[in-house]
Amino acid sequence: GSAMLAYILLSLEQVASGAESEDFAQLQPPSSRLFAGIFAHDFNLLYLRRMLGVDWLVDSYAMDAASTGAVMRFDLEVVAGVQRVRGSYIAATLEQQRHAARLVPPFAPPGVSVFLDLPYSQFREKALAAILDRCVPHPMKKPIKRMQQHVGSKLLSDVELARGLRDVALLLLGLCSVLVSSWSCTRCWRSYTAGSERLDSDSVRALLALESEAGSYGLFR
Repeated sequence: GSAMLAYILLSLEQVASGAESEDFAQLQPPSSRLFAGIFAHDFNLLYLRRMLGVDWLVDSYAMDAASTGAVMRFDLEVVAGVQRVRGSYIAATLEQQRHAARLVPPFAPPGVSVFLDLPYSQFREKALAAILDRCVPHPMKKPIKRMQQHVGSKLLSDVELARGLRDVALLLLGLCSVLVSSWSCTRCWRSYTAGSERLDSDSVRALLALESEAGSYGLFR
């Protein structure tokens, strides 16, 4: 699986970058009109499906089935100025295979399931994360390892940036908590003070009323 995915990635990389990939160019010369076909077994298709984390479904087969005579197709396209990779799974139905039906117009085409549609940069990172360089033979091993190291350093920088932003967010959250706590305490103290003042005023009025009432009975005469 890793060797096949590495071959696909390096072939697309040469087209996308417009530059020869070190060592790999000996095996697959770069071309702006590249068409490369790889013949493999059904389990190779399943390897690629698992490595890329994709699913497909075509007529007359179960989901993710590696059917007889099926094709996994990867197209490098430019959409709105952005390079994208479109992955398709193509398979003739059981009925078409049974009757050896033609699959070109005006006859019915085979079933097609688009399982991937990503910017090339994202496809590149996904593929590099899935490829095990120890399973990649020469001459693909060296360029794959170099690409993985570059992506790894970029991811490390992104992680460090994320950690820095997290620390800043925690600091701001702590400051907000202190300010809210201070504001709450000040408000509570003011409420307590105002309540105490009201309590003292009420007590004085109650005592005056009691004195007045007692005076009416001659208790303080």
